[in-house]
Amino acid sequence: MADNTRTHGVHLPSLSIRGFRGVPSLDIKRLGQVTLLAGRNGVGKTTVLDAVRLYAERGRLPALREVLIRHEEVEARPDDDDGWDERPAFDALFSGRRLDVNSQFVIGPLDDGSQLCATIVPPSAMVEEQLELFMRRGGQFDSHVLEVAFGAHREYWPVLDVNDSAYDPRSLYGRWMRHPTRDAEWPDSAAYVALGPGLPSNRQVAAYWDELAARPGEKLVLGALQLACASDIDRVAAVAGPKEYRDRRIVVGLANSERVPLRSLGDGATRLFGLATAFSSAADGFLLIDEAENGIHHSLQADYWRLVFRAARDHNVQVLATTHSWDCVEGFAMAAGEDEQAEGVAVRLERHGNALRAVDYGEETLSVAAERGIEIR
Repeated sequence: MADNTRTHGVHLPSLSIRGFRGVPSLDIKRLGQVTLLAGRNGVGKTTVLDAVRLYAERGRLPALREVLIRHEEVEARPDDDDGWDERPAFDALFSGRRLDVNSQFVIGPLDDGSQLCATIVPPSAMVEEQLELFMRRGGQFDSHVLEVAFGAHREYWPVLDVNDSAYDPRSLYGRWMRHPTRDAEWPDSAAYVALGPGLPSNRQVAAYWDELAARPGEKLVLGALQLACASDIDRVAAVAGPKEYRDRRIVVGLANSERVPLRSLGDGATRLFGLATAFSSAADGFLLIDEAENGIHHSLQADYWRLVFRAARDHNVQVLATTHSWDCVEGFAMAAGEDEQAEGVAVRLERHGNALRAVDYGEETLSVAAERGIEIR
């Protein structure tokens, strides 16, 4: 099995999820510096990535909203102007989709006090000065309040009453209250970048490229692009796009002095560029890759994962990725077996009725499975 003494880059050594979205309960006892999640469609792989994202953000409201909007978990209701108002459906954050008092989800490492806990509570659960502020701002006693706790810290976000026809969604976006703790401020978020399953936008890749300018990483980007291109590449730049586009775009200089848009080199080049540049933005934090095999030819999978392992070590990033592809698993197994510094772990998620179980494959077991064609998807 893998050497469990290697801890560099493992910001989250294990993962426990309770009551979050479609996962009533899940324990993953060991995460590596690079972890690959496998399993059939709908088993909950993407939900695990969402959970780690919220953990990295310490449960802040924008992150909660973004997870819901990404999955189109919104509610549409008529507004006063004969139009439609859309707002995030916060009940979708909880297993069973209920916003009852005491509905709760918990995310964090096993047997650790630094867990993220979100609970639906009545306004009376708030301290007196917060309750007074809540009432002055128009809160109602029959409204729900979302209590978000990380460790010993508490924050409250009213109002979460999805049954109230007079509910103003803007009140939730702009209004939040912090429990007056004396020991410290709310914990800082951990760095993270989420990629996939689609291609990154021009705005995203330009932002990653800007972040890279402050760190040594251009060699990694050129190497990543070379995997997907038949021509030699010697430079990359972000330039202003045509007037009809607001965002900058990435152009690539080929060895023959030709300059071409990154996207003209194909989806694989765009995906690899986004991956390589994202490591700088995710430094000392997390990189979350949904459907890691997308856009990568099966013959490049081992080289793709070698790049991921090397960059994870160099930037102190913990990577969690999902896949449906056996070629992806084989490439991961090969790269994990070769890298002696960064631990690779593959986890297969299985459903048994409503229960969700994680099967851990360490590097040695994973290599044997790949060599013998024992599928873990």
